[in-house]
Amino acid sequence: MVVGENHMTLIRQFQLNDPDTNRLARINPGNGALAVDQTIRLIGPQFVGSTIDDRFWTLANNGAASAAALANGLVSLTSGTANSGSGSLLSVQHARFLFVNPNEFRMVTRVTDATVADCTRRWGAAKITAGTPLTLDNGFYFSLDGAGVLSVNYKTAGGGATSIASGSFNGDVTTYVVDTNAHAYEILYYESQIWFIIDAVLIHSVVATTAKLTDDFSLHILAESVNSGSGTTSGVLEVFASSILRIGSPTTIPIFVNLNANATTVLKRSEGKLHRITVNEFGANSVITVYDNTAAAGATIATIDSSLEQSFEYGCEFQDGLT
Repeated sequence: MVVGENHMTLIRQFQLNDPDTNRLARINPGNGALAVDQTIRLIGPQFVGSTIDDRFWTLANNGAASAAALANGLVSLTSGTANSGSGSLLSVQHARFLFVNPNEFRMVTRVTDATVADCTRRWGAAKITAGTPLTLDNGFYFSLDGAGVLSVNYKTAGGGATSIASGSFNGDVTTYVVDTNAHAYEILYYESQIWFIIDAVLIHSVVATTAKLTDDFSLHILAESVNSGSGTTSGVLEVFASSILRIGSPTTIPIFVNLNANATTVLKRSEGKLHRITVNEFGANSVITVYDNTAAAGATIATIDSSLEQSFEYGCEFQDGLT
């Protein structure tokens, strides 16, 4: 900034930081520009109409008077009146996690009654085992118990959930009382830290110490209303919208693999991105089958006639592996 006739230069230094995560903004050392990360939606398309898109979402319910349904763009999950009754919403795909970028779970949801005896409502990012009700193996989530007490939770497959209840939060508030209005819930997660946020207010954060916060960070969207083994009162959880985002663009550099003989070859044993397949030396009566799996079975990505020289651009992500 230039001041007065002598053109004296006045320089002031500022620090830009996020008050919730206490992270400082970064400057590109090459050109001095502010480094800005792009936000990318990984999973969680909008709910539309009254027919669930089963390519992206799974609705399930179990027990008398239970329900899991979409109507006019709103998902309602009802636990019903049976012991262990449940209604659940689960994303078909999981959100791929890259170490260099945190992921962020977002959901706008409400409960129709904050206190429902022997009924738990929970929502977050998780890996599950199928069943009725679902078994939550890994992940980070909010949970509302039958007495109306909110907790934030994280869980590994090898151990029980670690829960921090309202009254013991360490964020901008120590308590949070759930009402029957819709609220925006967010979970920002990274290998070393988790942040739980409601309506843009930091509720609680957790820092990893001697163990991982969860076994697997590539997680599904989960919302569930479930009764205990003795629960007979129906609880409802409504989901307006939900997504998991990646903060920052993927930075992985692709590699190539050259195959020149008939064989079943596992190219990757975890999630990733298939960029291109090129057939540059053809063989008669041969077929190339590509699977989203670590074996020659399961979800088929492509079936290619290898008797022609050709190249295919895919640019699609696979979930379980590439064979």
